[in-house]
Amino acid sequence: MSQNSGKVIDKMEFSIKNVSEEKLELKLVSVADEYFEIELPQSVKPGEVVKGKLKLVKTTMDQSFEKSFTIEASDKNASRFTVPVKRNLNQAPNAQASSSDHH
Repeated sequence: MSQNSGKVIDKMEFSIKNVSEEKLELKLVSVADEYFEIELPQSVKPGEVVKGKLKLVKTTMDQSFEKSFTIEASDKNASRFTVPVKRNLNQAPNAQASSSDHH
């Protein structure tokens, strides 16, 4: 979630695809909830793609961070997927140092 311009990016969608042959229940087992909130569908049917949403907590809007959240599926292995979330606040570019100095 990089922010290069004055436009504030505070939310993002992500996709979850069920490549199994059974309906899977989804549950959020870990989240850095002091940084962001996750909206997650309750389940995903075989072959289906569902959308989840990540929304930044207002107090983190002016911070760069690297966190993650973990989703668990209801398959026989209770598969877990950890998704990294990185936010970079890039300041407006200042004068670039010149690399044309040849000695």
